[in-house]
Amino acid sequence: MCSRTLRLRSHQRTGIPDRVNKRSYGNSTTSPRTLRSSSKYFWYTSRKGLAQLALGLDRLPVIQINAYIFSPTKFACDERPFALPAGSPWPPKSASDLLLSTDRLEDECIGNTCFYNVACNDPWCEHSLKGWQAGTAHWQDHFDLRETENRGLGVYTKSSFKKGDVLGWYAGEVISSDTDIETDYVMQMPVSAPLTPPLSPCMSDIGSYSVNEQSRTPRRTRNPSPTTEDAGEVDVWIDGARKGNWTRFISNLLIVVSPWADHSCTAYTRFQLCRVGDVRVMAVMALKTIPAGVELTVDYGPDYYGRDTLKICYCGAAKCVGKSRHGMSRHGN
Repeated sequence: MCSRTLRLRSHQRTGIPDRVNKRSYGNSTTSPRTLRSSSKYFWYTSRKGLAQLALGLDRLPVIQINAYIFSPTKFACDERPFALPAGSPWPPKSASDLLLSTDRLEDECIGNTCFYNVACNDPWCEHSLKGWQAGTAHWQDHFDLRETENRGLGVYTKSSFKKGDVLGWYAGEVISSDTDIETDYVMQMPVSAPLTPPLSPCMSDIGSYSVNEQSRTPRRTRNPSPTTEDAGEVDVWIDGARKGNWTRFISNLLIVVSPWADHSCTAYTRFQLCRVGDVRVMAVMALKTIPAGVELTVDYGPDYYGRDTLKICYCGAAKCVGKSRHGMSRHGN
């Protein structure tokens, strides 16, 4: 099934996430900017203006990478997906073997340049993932991680962007979707089979979600599609929990953590499946003009925060889906 989203779960009840390290570097002889640029970890600016370390699972620092981390042994026991082209190695030897773009006429190439809208119209271009990694490495020239007032950590723009600009991509460890894991940050990616529109991985595109009220954990349910299931399309996960890039912080807080979160019904960005050369990536695309100095948000779609779900959005937008929920509650419906 061609379903693409972030799968997240909560380990805390407060608006400030568990990964916030209260250690201060305000009296260090090394400036916060130097710490951020030289460290292999993520640093954010606290509300007091201090550089602090961002923690992930088990209160360990999140390792900053800008790549697909891949181990063939994680797929050694999996059956070969029917959707893989004939001749493709199995078990796969690299992430590119799994995330190969088999329909270059349909998959949009975003070239080797990031932070701009530079589309490549050559289906047989020679753009490479290595070039893309180099082109996206200097994200801190364009974005900051900051502690928000009531939503934990957020990504803030240092530059302005136009509609259609590519802001980054989702990096992490490529693992089998059959893996039994407990993690906060998993991006679901289709393997090999040609894409079918729509491309956006919003919740409205991927079936339905429900919430386990006891654990307050989002549980994924699917609406199987005979056309994709019968064609043998399968998914892999890109796990950014312990190792990932800055995009993991765009959508890291859901309603189960804080009623405000990084979702917005008038979001600035969306995740869109694209390709770089012959490899698929999940890119962050600007939905509209984004000024400097604002927090990036992403729209999870009506199926996640809509009238028929248990989750309520409090983003405050004029057409927020949560407002209809509030009205229903007030009238006893």
